[in-house]
Amino acid sequence: MQVFSPNGTLTSFNLQRQDLFPQKADNEFFPLSPGFILWIYPSQTKLTVENFDTSRTYYGNLISLKGKIVQSGIFLGSTQLYDIVNNVDQSSSFMLTIQTKNTSEIQWKIYAEPNPLAPRIKKLYDGILAVPYNISTHKAFATVEGGFGLAFSTKSFINSGRTNYTIPPKLPSNLNVTSNLLELVTYVTFMEPNATNFGKIFLIDRKINASQYIDDNITQCFAKIYGTGFECSIGSDRISFLRSGAVLVITPSVTRSQLNKPLPYGGMLIEDPVGSLGIYDENGFFKQMWPLPVPDQDFGNFFYDILPNNTIWGAYKAGEDTNITVFQADLPKFFSDKGFNNPTIDSTSPSPNTVIPLGFDKLIITYTMQINMSVKNVSIYQKNGDFLNLRQTFSAQSPYCILETNGKTVSVTVLSSTFNIPNAQYFVTIDNNFVKNQLLDEPLFGVAKNDWTFTTADSYDGLLRLTPDGTSFFKRLSKTEAKEFIEQLRIELSQIIPIDLTRIKTSNRQQDDSSTPKSQTLLQFTILTNQNASDGNSLEIANNLNILIQNKAITQISLNKHTSFLDSDFGYKLSPNLWEKLRIKLIVVGVLLLALIIIFFWARWKFPEGKNFIIFGQTLLFVDLGLDIAFILRNGKDIPILFIPSLVILISSVTFNSALAVYILSYEIRKNPECHQWFRNYTKPASLLTILASADIEALNLFSSRFAGLKIFEAPFSKYIQKLIFWGSFCNLFIEDIPQLIIQIFYYQSSVAYDNIPFLTLITSSISVICNLIGRGYDIAVKNTSKDSDNHNDIDMSSNRNLDTNP
Repeated sequence: MQVFSPNGTLTSFNLQRQDLFPQKADNEFFPLSPGFILWIYPSQTKLTVENFDTSRTYYGNLISLKGKIVQSGIFLGSTQLYDIVNNVDQSSSFMLTIQTKNTSEIQWKIYAEPNPLAPRIKKLYDGILAVPYNISTHKAFATVEGGFGLAFSTKSFINSGRTNYTIPPKLPSNLNVTSNLLELVTYVTFMEPNATNFGKIFLIDRKINASQYIDDNITQCFAKIYGTGFECSIGSDRISFLRSGAVLVITPSVTRSQLNKPLPYGGMLIEDPVGSLGIYDENGFFKQMWPLPVPDQDFGNFFYDILPNNTIWGAYKAGEDTNITVFQADLPKFFSDKGFNNPTIDSTSPSPNTVIPLGFDKLIITYTMQINMSVKNVSIYQKNGDFLNLRQTFSAQSPYCILETNGKTVSVTVLSSTFNIPNAQYFVTIDNNFVKNQLLDEPLFGVAKNDWTFTTADSYDGLLRLTPDGTSFFKRLSKTEAKEFIEQLRIELSQIIPIDLTRIKTSNRQQDDSSTPKSQTLLQFTILTNQNASDGNSLEIANNLNILIQNKAITQISLNKHTSFLDSDFGYKLSPNLWEKLRIKLIVVGVLLLALIIIFFWARWKFPEGKNFIIFGQTLLFVDLGLDIAFILRNGKDIPILFIPSLVILISSVTFNSALAVYILSYEIRKNPECHQWFRNYTKPASLLTILASADIEALNLFSSRFAGLKIFEAPFSKYIQKLIFWGSFCNLFIEDIPQLIIQIFYYQSSVAYDNIPFLTLITSSISVICNLIGRGYDIAVKNTSKDSDNHNDIDMSSNRNLDTNP
């Protein structure tokens, strides 16, 4: 026997004691919890034409992946139709349903899954779902939160006089009720987790047909991965519904084939008779063919299925060959997946497969839809080989789990002791039903083991802060003396903690703390890990140092010359996480960029001949000026040596651009009658124009860009003024853009607590320099091309004149 696992591995083994399986035909295999398979086989009753439609007794044997029979002769029941479905948590339980045709009862049994410590299946509870009419077919399925569902159909003639559990819709008034009018009604019922019986029965579909045949086969039912309830394929229809019984949509299948397989990430797979699979989207539209890697002559001798991660796998035997060929491939996903095998999760912090600092204290999970908190858990595990150590677990209702105001983001506060092992592997699991789809009140799938993994760093980057007196003393030191002060501070700290001096590293960077009313200097120190566990890891040492500083009045911190300058209110803190601060800002930037793109396409639709792309450049100019001002106000004094240069660059740039704008406008009013008339028509915008041009003289180009064909953007500037704007913008490259970029690079290299405003200012300054260089180079190239063209025209005209004068 060969077993194909979801991770793509193939396990082969030989069955022991095959004599326990006397009836070779009509056997079926069902995978249970990882490592076990249930082999179901009928009794040895010989099938004949007379007894073909009667019930048969079925038994089961539990086998391990080593081929060992660990439990045999399990009585399952007498039935013609049965179904088995694993709980969504495959290690907990599975349900067996048993039905005899043309009866009104479905027997169900819940079994505990086997595990290595208890390799046996054990019946937990059972029952009978009885209805007052005959059931023609049924299908069991698992629910997201760990329960079970059961869909079943009844088929009868309308005039039989039966009564339904839920009253069906009224028959159309123009429909004649005759003895050959066939009705198919489909119902669904749910068993909640840990319940011992099914609940209310809901009607989800009703078909009426004047013929003697209605396709009543329920080929599959499943919970939809995007949190939109459930779907059942009944006959030629796909029915989407909620656990409340509300039907969302009924989609006719593109074919009546029973080999329609819905894909976990949207769409469906449909087999055609020539050995290919058609891939269709959620609305039933054909997308592409996917040819099966099976020779035509062996097309009838193969099996395939779809794994939860949207991978197709299958096996076939070629002709009389005893070897079995196994194949697998990834199918297209109609719902995007960010690496969590769950398309409802948009992003997380930390991101998968990243390195986090020791003592990391917050998990952030952002969903693609509005959500509500539910009841299940999010858990953090540390991996130590095959051993998993649970470090922390939170209920969705815990105060540690907070739903942010945007309705999509969950913040989970983590204890500082959770991520405390350097260079260790961790993963986070999110239980199904941790959150619910807010609109439909349906639980969402979670994140499985090893889908959200990351590693802790092997060091602890932290900050110390000097007291106001310490800062005053430190700033009076020369550059060499300041470096010696930091070195002596490092030595004293290693002696007080105590740890080896080589485990404390400093970058010799310092900056002022902008959050304090008085000037206080921040210093960066890193505590390195040690291979010797008895010496303590970097997080433990960081916590000890923080306690020593915060209680310096009663520790040696206050007695040493250099450590006495450390601020006890600050202690030793983890360096701030820049990306955590930037998260909201980047969302705002994304919304702004989307708005600009919409405006651009609107302007292009209105007037394609205009310079509509100018909207992006103009927005960059004003955002860059705003960030320059915000940087000076908030972070300008972090690195004292940069404050005066930043202020001088900003004032020089604004003064130069404002003076040039005033000159240009006054010149055009006096010398250009057409532009004078434009100014009279748009006096207020022209006044605003002068203010905007203080950011960059290039802002004037907006009013001559013919943007969206609006008259206000058709200022008739003279060629002289257009040249002046060009050279003024070129001068800005050296007055403001390049100097500001140098300031930002120097700030980045010198700071110890890099903030979001300096980061955004660095980005906009870089883009401004690049765009200015490319733009000015392009303009010069265009002007040179125009001059060459004019010179050629002059030569041609001169030649023509010479020819005309020749006799």
